[in-house]
Formats: sequence, C-alpha cells, structure tokens
Amino acid sequence: MERWSYISLLFVALLFGSTQQLRSAEGAFRLRLNCKAAIECGAISKGDTIAIKGFTWGELSTAPLSYGIVKGRSIILTLQNAKCGEYVVELRRRAGGSSGVSAEDGSNGASVEDGSSGASAAGGRVRNIMEFFVSDAESHREEKYAISYKNDAFYAQALEGAAENGLLAELNASIRDYAAGKIDNGQAKEALDSIYSKALASDSSALFTSLCRLSLDNRCRSVRYIRSVLPLEDPRVLYTNFVKSSVESYLKSLERNSTEALTFIAEDLVQSAHSTLKPYIALQIFNLFKEAEIMGQEAVAVEIAKRYLLNDKSGSIEEMLGYETYFGIMAFVQMNEHSLIGMQAPQIELPDSLGCLHSIPECGEGADEASPFLQLFYFYTSNCSSCRATTPLLAELLQRYSGIPIKIYAIFTGSSRGEWMSECAKFSLIKNPLVERIDLWDPEVESNFPLLYGVISTPQMLLTTDKGIIVGRRLTPKSLEQLLEAINEN
Repeated sequence: MERWSYISLLFVALLFGSTQQLRSAEGAFRLRLNCKAAIECGAISKGDTIAIKGFTWGELSTAPLSYGIVKGRSIILTLQNAKCGEYVVELRRRAGGSSGVSAEDGSNGASVEDGSSGASAAGGRVRNIMEFFVSDAESHREEKYAISYKNDAFYAQALEGAAENGLLAELNASIRDYAAGKIDNGQAKEALDSIYSKALASDSSALFTSLCRLSLDNRCRSVRYIRSVLPLEDPRVLYTNFVKSSVESYLKSLERNSTEALTFIAEDLVQSAHSTLKPYIALQIFNLFKEAEIMGQEAVAVEIAKRYLLNDKSGSIEEMLGYETYFGIMAFVQMNEHSLIGMQAPQIELPDSLGCLHSIPECGEGADEASPFLQLFYFYTSNCSSCRATTPLLAELLQRYSGIPIKIYAIFTGSSRGEWMSECAKFSLIKNPLVERIDLWDPEVESNFPLLYGVISTPQMLLTTDKGIIVGRRLTPKSLEQLLEAINEN
C-alpha cells in the first residue's frame, strides 16, 4: 500500500499553509533572514515589515512578538524570553510601495524585543514567508535562513539552526513544488517519505517529530493511532497550531458515537493532558459540541464545562478565558442543563386563552402503556422571521401526520395578547384527529420556561414521551418529521 495519497498531500499542504512558530523559554532568540533573492525579484521591498507571530493553542497572536522594517538585504528579529513552540514569519507589504527595490548591502532590520506593538504600514498585503519550531529552549538560540521567491510562494532555505527546522523547510519546499506542478505525485511521495524517515531517526522529542507522527504516518487515519500519539502531556504544544487541529479531527472522527461515549472520550483527553493544557482542551471540546450538528451532543459541552471550566475555585480559568467567554459558558450551561436528551422535562404551569392553568408535560405516572402519546413543545412568537417560516411548515406536517397521537403545546413567547390570538388562528387549520393542540402563553414568564427549556431564541421545539422523557430538542420541522418516523417505526 502506498503511504502517500493525493488527499494526504493536500492535508499536509493545508496544515503547513497556516502554521506558525514556537517560542523558547528563557533567553533571547534571534532569527536571521537573508532576503536578497526575494528583494531582487520584487517579492520583498524596502520599507516592508517582517514580523514573527506565535500561537496559543491554535490561535495566532494578533500583535507581533517581534518585527523589523526591511532596510537592506538581511534582517534580524529578536524574541526576548521566547517560549518553546511554533512560530510563523509574516511579510506585510508597504502600502503603495514599489516592487523590486534593491538592497543596501550590510544593513540590518531593527532588532525588536518580545512584546513590542509591531505597528506596520496599514493596508499592505500579508504573506506567510516561513515557519519554524523551537523545541529546546536551553540550546536553541538562533536560526539563519535564505529567503527566495518562486512559483508564487516564498521558500526558506535553512542555513543554520535546529535540524527539525531544516526538515520543516525541506517539507514546505516539497509541498510548494508539488502545488506548482514542479514535481509529480510520485516524487512528492518520495520526498515526504524521506523527510518522515529523517524526522523519526532524529530527535524524538522535537515538536516537528510530533507533527510528523500526527500527519505523515500512514496510520494517521486510524482513530486509535491518532489517540496514541497525541502529545497532550507535553506542555510545549500549548504554543502550537497542529495539536489543536489534531484534537478536533480526532473528536470529529468519533462524532457518530453515543453521547455517553463521547463524554467519556472527551474526559479522557482532558484528564490525560498536562495541567497547563487542560482548560484549553476543555474549551475546545465545549466549543465543538455546544452547537453540535447531531442532536443531543450538546450534553457533552454541558458536562465538560461543569467539570473542567466552571468548577475552578481559584478564578484562574475565568481570568484565562476572560469574563465574556466565561459568562457565555456559564449561561449556556444554565440554559441547557435542565432539558437534555434523556432527562425528565421540567414541570411548568402555563395559562391558556381562558386563563386555565395547564401543567406540562403530563406526568408519566398512570400513563396507559397501551395508548402511548407524544408531547411536542413549540416556543414561538410573531415578530420572528424564522417563526413565520416554521409555523406553517409545522402546521402542515401535523396536518398530514399519522402515527402515535401527539399533544402540541404551542407556547407563545411574545407580550401582546392580540398577536397571540392572531398566531393561534394559524394552528386552527390542523384538523388531524391524532393531534391535540393546546395554546399557552406566559407573558410575565412566571413559569421560568426560558431557563428551564433553554429558550434563548425562537422558534424552539422539544419532544417528550407520554412520561415526559425528552427524546428530541432543538428540532426543526424536517428533523421532527425524521424523529417521528423513527419513533413510529419502532
């Protein structure tokens, strides 16, 4: 079996198209770039800005960690107190600048300390020049490269520095040659095979080697293999891009599992990670599942948030996330934790148009198992465009429905009684003996239904059994129809 496929090559190309650099721990790190060849062909010009940016769990820093203005053929960028991790070198063209400006021999770009604002000319085009890693902060102090430009891309030739960055430059060059049609599929496979073998034979602790294991091994499509090589115990990967994307790919490959299985897998990832990584992985899992495409998987987000993000007494996680993000997580949990799939739906009392109170859902005790029925909650209002589109679709679905009898609680969330009465008329078109409709309204929100049922926006639909057990939530007319078909088939 061939190790490299066309899809694999595209994956690697996309991965490295956005990679960025790592930082060393204590002490200054210097990056020397000889840009003569790129300047001579006009790809870099006098007055352009070259900057180093780093990652924090896949997020690229907005401000440069170091930058300099091109004054001659070479430039030196300095990172003070840099961390181990992954870095990218970006070029911002001077707005309105001409191409092909010659270099002034011997002049160097400004050496800028870590944390500088790095303001550069506004409006210039930003291009990725190269990437590099810093794996060993104690010994890794300097990198030297020659920068050229061809095939509409920058090429970095490693002149001095860590062996892993020489391999990284070689890998990027092969990917760009392949994209430009300079080498064919067979040659690209051979080049990547060679780089992969060299990486495994060199420093096994290098970050580049970890990346190779995750993206270049012929077993990288195996879920079990990916899990075995995720370097979550390595705190250096906090300042990289590739591990976060690998975690997301791993979780997405498992999304067809049950909610219980996914929760177990998610907890395994967080528990196995280094302490500095735990909140970042937990946040990534939360963000992935809070808007899950598969119904019910938002329970994974709720569980992970409660255990690993909202259960911190020290306040360090809130400080790390920021108040708005932390508050958003807390609000999501509070608005969803009472009405997840498999739970008993919260009991609420709402008045109908005559003022009679209805306690819903109906209590399961004493329900006739020989005559089961379903209970559909539909929260809607009149000034919502999505509701105006959904209500007639729902009414049409219920009119032609055949199966287990349904009680629909049409709960109007607006404040105008007149508008409510007008909306009720739309449901009067339903003449299906299998469907019983009850129009309800709680303008003062005395039942607290928004919190108990997570009604942040409308429309919202939720389906329960005759015993009040939630079997569907966040439904659309289409997904409701599919769920009803599945229930009636069983």
